[in-house]
Amino acid sequence: MDRNLPFKERSAWINASIMLLLAGYYYVKAFSGEPPGPAATLGLLFQVVVFIVVLEIVGHIAITLWDRRTDTDERDKLIEARAGNIAGYVLGFSVVTTIGYALLFSAIDPKTQMCNPTSIASAAHLLVLGMLFSELTKAGAQLVFYRRGV
Repeated sequence: MDRNLPFKERSAWINASIMLLLAGYYYVKAFSGEPPGPAATLGLLFQVVVFIVVLEIVGHIAITLWDRRTDTDERDKLIEARAGNIAGYVLGFSVVTTIGYALLFSAIDPKTQMCNPTSIASAAHLLVLGMLFSELTKAGAQLVFYRRGV
């Protein structure tokens, strides 16, 4: 990684790498084989959150030790705001898609008003993947904006 890159751009590279890695890991664990139930879904979600926190901390410590310039300017703030705006659309789309899935595939039985645990677990997987892809979109947009300009 180039030392001349702004801290926020290096941070976006770290974030994009982690989100891409964990989105692949989550997809393989969640959708390979038999659909996991609610307990397994919660365990997988906990695993991914812990991995994100640990990897983000380690990655940001590493890039800060490598180059201590962590100052930001107006360009960094503008790029982060625009990328966050785009990521918000991705997150909104994933939430609406998950609601549509829950309604179309009978996650809630209309007669008994009881939840189908397998469908609810699948809906949770879709939401988590939506959040991961939203963060990946944000990091990707930041990298594009740094390269092309805003």
